[in-house]
This record gives sequence, C-alpha cells and structure tokens, in this order.
Amino acid sequence: MENLTDQPPSDYADYYGDDVSPAFFYFAKYATIYLQPVIFSAGLIGNFMSFCVFLSKSMRKISSNMYLAALSGSNYGFNLVLLFQWLEMVKVNMIHMQGICQIIVYLSYVFSFLSVWLIVCITVENYIVTFHLSRAVRYCTVVRAKIVITLLVLYAVLLYSGQFWTTSVVQVNENYTICTEVPEYSQLNRIFSFWDTITTVVLPIIITTSLIIAILSKNLCIAQRIDGRNNSIYRRLSKKQKSLVRITRVLLAISLTFVILSGPSHANKLRHLILAELGGQRSYTLFDRILQQIFQIIYYLSSCLNIIYYLIWSHNFRNETKRLLYIKTGRRSSRGIELRSATEQTRNGNGGNKPNKFENDTKHTVTML
Repeated sequence: MENLTDQPPSDYADYYGDDVSPAFFYFAKYATIYLQPVIFSAGLIGNFMSFCVFLSKSMRKISSNMYLAALSGSNYGFNLVLLFQWLEMVKVNMIHMQGICQIIVYLSYVFSFLSVWLIVCITVENYIVTFHLSRAVRYCTVVRAKIVITLLVLYAVLLYSGQFWTTSVVQVNENYTICTEVPEYSQLNRIFSFWDTITTVVLPIIITTSLIIAILSKNLCIAQRIDGRNNSIYRRLSKKQKSLVRITRVLLAISLTFVILSGPSHANKLRHLILAELGGQRSYTLFDRILQQIFQIIYYLSSCLNIIYYLIWSHNFRNETKRLLYIKTGRRSSRGIELRSATEQTRNGNGGNKPNKFENDTKHTVTML
C-alpha cells in the first residue's frame, strides 16, 4: 500500500539509491492519480448495482447468484479501499495515520482473498452442474452457498488479523511517512507473503484453470454432438445447455480476467520474494515499487469489469436491472392506468361491475414490468 506520488522522483531515488528514469516514474505517478479514480468509481457503481440485482427477490433463489452477490460486495469493498488510498495520493492524509493504515491494509487483504475464492466457488459449482447434474440439486443450494460464504469471510477475517500489528506508519524522514511493514516482523511478513501468494494466486489459478478447461471441453463435445445434423438432440437439450454455456461464458470471462490482470502483480511480488530468499536480504528499490504500482493498477481493473460480462451474457441480469431501474416509473404508470381504467368504466356504466378485459390485461402488463 505504499504511495509513489507523495514525493518528487529525486527524493525517492536518493532514499532508495536507485537510478530510475523520470519518465518511468511520472508515468506511474499520473496513471495512478488519473486512472485509479476512474477504476474505483466504475467499480463502486457497477458492483453496487450488481449486488442489488443478485440479491433481488427473483435472483437470490439461485445459489450461483449468491456467490456473485458476495463477489460484487467484496469487489465493492476493495474499490472503497482504493478510494481511500487515492485520497492519500492527492494529499488528503488518511492512510499514513496510525490505525487507519492498519485498517486499510487489512481490508485490502481480506477483500482480495474473498474475491478470488468466490470466483473459485462459482467455477466449482458450474463444474458440478456440468458434470454431475443429478447431484447439483442437492449440492448447489442457497443454504450451502450461504454457509460457504460465511466460512470464507470468517477465515479471511482471522487469517489477516495479524496485519494490525505487523503493519505500521514508519517515519522515513522529517516530512515523510509511509504505511508499511514493521521492521521487527520482516521475517514473519516474508513468510506471510509466500503464504498469501499461494492461497490467493497459485491455488486459485490452478483450480479455476483446470475446472474451466474441463467445462469448456465438455461443452465443446456437446456442441459437436448437437450440430445441425442432429436437431432432435439439440431441441431436447438446448435450454439446459444454452444456460450452461451462458454461465460458462460469464465465469470464463471473470476467471480469465482475474488471472490475466492480477498475474503480473503477484508474479512480481513472488519474484522479489524468491530473490530475497536466494540472495539474502534485498532492498525494495524504487524501480521495484514503480513497477509494482503499474502492475497494481492493471490488477485493479479486475474489480470493475464484471458488470460488463453480466450485461453482455446474462439475460436475467439485464431484465432484473431494467426492472430495478424503472420500478418507480412503473408504479407511476400503474397508478395512471388504473385511473384511466376507472374513468372508462364509469363512462360505460360499469363502475360497480366486474372489471373489463382491458383493465385485467393492463394490470397484468404493469405487473410484468
């Protein structure tokens, strides 16, 4: 969570003893200042909307939507952390205060962990539906999804609680402080970094990639069997298979986006950890910090792009979004239609009789909006 933008390049170069091109430093600086607010603004809006849609009455009855709702909530929290980090970069001093420093670092770890493992859960559920459809009704339930989400949250909350005492505000010089690891816990932080890399990068990528490949292979085999020469099989399986294909496309896009965008950041961290272990204690140079900051910005994109996939490939998500956005307009229209229907009944002398067919059809139409 270190900040690259609080000091001019010469100050950083002097402090870390590293010769870095000013153009390279300023590229990272201005990309962070001007691109990061676009990312977290889009992420806050998109994930809040996704969270509301997936928890709506018609959507929360499906277990996969519960995972997607939790993923949207986690990404929303992560983008909120990015907001506070960015405020520090534009001289609104918050992160470099004791207490807030630890909380922001802690929440960033928790939300990162939850996001990646919720993607794994979604992919596992899709695998069960694809290969063990008869067992999906028993295993892929809303109750089980809530239990899994609760366990993940509890594990993340406990696992990263150590950040409260291994992270602190360190005084670099008279006018500059950074939110970083406590020096006396450097060995513990190094071990924790390896463990965090394994649990949030290596294992999730291996599991997700393996399951995605298996799912795509199965769907490819099905597509070859239900081509134009065998329309009877296609008609019998089209609804189920099209649903699976749509889910697979969304999950594939989410999983691949995370792997591609987060890969450089975590690979760079792992590279530094390995070099530090093999070559002894190696200082984290200015070049390392700038490179990591650029990779972090790329990684941040993965927290704001999911709503695009939902809107492109999820018909139910689009419909529910429209319903939530226009619900107030629909209510106003309903009152107007009922008033016009009552007026028409009075003119036809049917004020106390059974409502006519036009009124029933109109009310049904309003209900379906």
